[in-house]
Amino acid sequence: MRTWKELEAAFKELIPKMPHTFLDAHWGDSGNHWNVGGMLSPDARARFNTLSIYAGEKALALPFDEEYLDVLRQDQPQIRWFRLLKDLSGSFNQHVPVFQTDDSGNSLGHIYGGRINNLPEVASTVCLKCELLESSYPTTGIVEELSEIGLNAAAEHWRKAQEHRQANPPDMIAAASEAIRALEGVAKEVASLPTGTLGDCIKELRTREMLSPGMARCLEGLWTFANSTHGIRHGASERIVAQQPELDFLLETCGSAIQLLVRISASS
Repeated sequence: MRTWKELEAAFKELIPKMPHTFLDAHWGDSGNHWNVGGMLSPDARARFNTLSIYAGEKALALPFDEEYLDVLRQDQPQIRWFRLLKDLSGSFNQHVPVFQTDDSGNSLGHIYGGRINNLPEVASTVCLKCELLESSYPTTGIVEELSEIGLNAAAEHWRKAQEHRQANPPDMIAAASEAIRALEGVAKEVASLPTGTLGDCIKELRTREMLSPGMARCLEGLWTFANSTHGIRHGASERIVAQQPELDFLLETCGSAIQLLVRISASS
């Protein structure tokens, strides 16, 4: 998937091709409506829509609070991106609310709305804001980091873990399974044990003093939990049924552990 930097550059390329374009948003008792208008060719519109879908998919990995993420998950990716432009850009000019009535004077509720001008320029700026948000979150950017050092299989497992976590509804067991596989893949590379398990790799790294005893025990705890929780590992027992907070902790800790092992490998 594209990085926020790449999306920022791609939106910026559209600025001369989309002069005087805008995003109109309306919401309230008549529902939510989003419209891109102004001077733009069919090709430019198609390009902008494609980039918006990419950005909307990527946005679910950003460290928003859970309430806001629940709202974003309900939108299609393109609309999700439009919502972020409205909420994050600081460029949304809100109109005076409209009060609706029927022919008999009965209330039909309110319509709220507003507009963002200079649309591709605003979109490129919001991409930079998203990049800053992403950098503040310790487990984002892992796919890109692993891909850059050639650990493509581990990167794909981590991508799938985030995909399962961000699904509507989330599949946390599948996410945990993929996260453990990603961590195991990195550990195999760092420990030079291509056929070993995560447990084997932890022991090897501890023996070679690449991991301290305390840190090794922390990673062993993840491995023990994964092996004893139904659904995370093949053949795991059914003694433990994982709770949501435990699975959240496993995912966050796997992300930090992956980054730890990558840095240990780089410094050895």
